[in-house]
Amino acid sequence: MGKAKVHGDGLLGTLPKGNTMEERLDLTGLSCPVPVIKANKAIRQMTVGDVLVCEVTDPAAPEDFENFCASAGHHLMSYEDRGTSWVLTIKVSA
Repeated sequence: MGKAKVHGDGLLGTLPKGNTMEERLDLTGLSCPVPVIKANKAIRQMTVGDVLVCEVTDPAAPEDFENFCASAGHHLMSYEDRGTSWVLTIKVSA
């Protein structure tokens, strides 16, 4: 997966990926627990197999998202450390 270009006010729209969708969220500048809450809200509008890509700046976010995915039944596919932010990719599984 290439690097996601993430900017704007939160929702960046959806990109078709075969029978699934990829949703992108800009969660930069937000502190715990807001990024996880906003991601959960987006996931509730998605279907199993869809992918959510989030850019976050909260240093606790990678662990917070790992815990969220484990408890909610989703798959944290990857997270990329970009120095000042992280890009987390979640596959909706439940």
